[in-house]
Amino acid sequence: MIKGNVKKHKGVGYVCYLDILGFSVDILNNWNNSNVNPLQTILNIKKNLPIINPHETSLNIKNEEKREYVSRVSSISDSITVSFGLDENHILGDRLLGLISIMVNIKHIWSGLIMKGYTVRGAIDYGDIYWDEIEIIGPAFINAYRLESNVTKTSRVVISSDLNAVIKELSERLGSEIQSIFLNHFMKDIDGYITFNPDLLYDSEIEREKLIENLKKQRSKVKDKIIKEKYTPLINIL
Repeated sequence: MIKGNVKKHKGVGYVCYLDILGFSVDILNNWNNSNVNPLQTILNIKKNLPIINPHETSLNIKNEEKREYVSRVSSISDSITVSFGLDENHILGDRLLGLISIMVNIKHIWSGLIMKGYTVRGAIDYGDIYWDEIEIIGPAFINAYRLESNVTKTSRVVISSDLNAVIKELSERLGSEIQSIFLNHFMKDIDGYITFNPDLLYDSEIEREKLIENLKKQRSKVKDKIIKEKYTPLINIL
């Protein structure tokens, strides 16, 4: 059995660091508000964080070893980490489906948070990583955290240069039809960075309109003009 969310992993993998926008302000402003309970809201969100398995297959390798593509999802305070580890003997398909697992989880977490009155700002890296049941440590985590802190700025999820190289390699080795579906997960932003494609956050026109409505409500509650602008580009894209 090969799983991306094994309890302990040291090796290469994907790491996505997500910061929940609006959470800190909500806690500061409404901690003692009897009509609003941001603590319970965020605890409920975290309790129901999705673990999505977009694909499962059996391969004829050593007694038809089963390979599952399930991401590890963890959280602390106003951040969420989604990660997927790869074995030393991983194949191209493992890298592809592991990355898709990460992207599908991001979609569900991000869209779910918008529906609950928040949004995210984040980054994804590919590289060396270690985790156990308590900790997650390594260059890929640090790179994702730094990219989120120093580059992301607005509500978006930025792709690191190392992950961009993986995406390029994978796309070049896929058939044209699969390549098109795979590359639809990403877009080039105005500053040149490759990001997660926000058009994947909704499955219908009704959902898209609801996302926009909720984001506008969030933006209207913010007094600081700089913080307000963290919401505007995502609203415009949607």
